[in-house]
Amino acid sequence: MRSKMMRAMLAVGVMIFMASNAVMLGLMWGIYFDEIITEVDQEHVIVLTRDVAAGERLGPTNSVLAHLPVGAIPEHAVRSKEVIFHQHAVLHHEGRAGQILTYDVLVERPVWRSENRQSLERMLGR
Repeated sequence: MRSKMMRAMLAVGVMIFMASNAVMLGLMWGIYFDEIITEVDQEHVIVLTRDVAAGERLGPTNSVLAHLPVGAIPEHAVRSKEVIFHQHAVLHHEGRAGQILTYDVLVERPVWRSENRQSLERMLGR
């Protein structure tokens, strides 16, 4: 009887621990995108890059930030409110140490406010 109670308490403790970690990861993810949003201006959008060959998912640990002028985005590239530009070709981006990094490019606005989206679409002639 005592061992069953101990196992149940341990299971509850593990579930609470995992739930708190999930909440913290969610908060960190939100903070990450909030920081990205602060860097957006009227002339540029933010490029989040990922290594498609390695099958990496887009996220804070493997993304490289770059700014792409709005004028460089083709008009047909505005696809939805989540993804505005997906380029199957590569972007050659100069890294911090001066090396040239080659990435498949995904420009994404996961939590942009609607007025920002409308202003971007207005600039693109949508």
